[in-house]
Amino acid sequence: MKTYFLAEDLWDVVEGTVKEPPEAEGHKAWQKKDAKGLYAIQNSCGDGTYPLIEYRNSAEATWRTFSLNLKRAGGASDESGTYIDEKLRRNIL
Repeated sequence: MKTYFLAEDLWDVVEGTVKEPPEAEGHKAWQKKDAKGLYAIQNSCGDGTYPLIEYRNSAEATWRTFSLNLKRAGGASDESGTYIDEKLRRNIL
């Protein structure tokens, strides 16, 4: 997933390092990136993981939810510190 976000210039929005700007300052472009990231995450997860993110409305919140839940599940950590549960890996990565 991270590779896709980097290739599509979405990682900063998904990771949360670029916050939603005020209306007049690139708001529409940010919203489009956020929606594209959220769509990619939603379409990449399986039936077992979708309930974790069902009510999230931003790419950052969705990504953070996965990260926190997988960390609690005791998954392995990748080089970025994101925890990945091997059982769920197939559904979200």
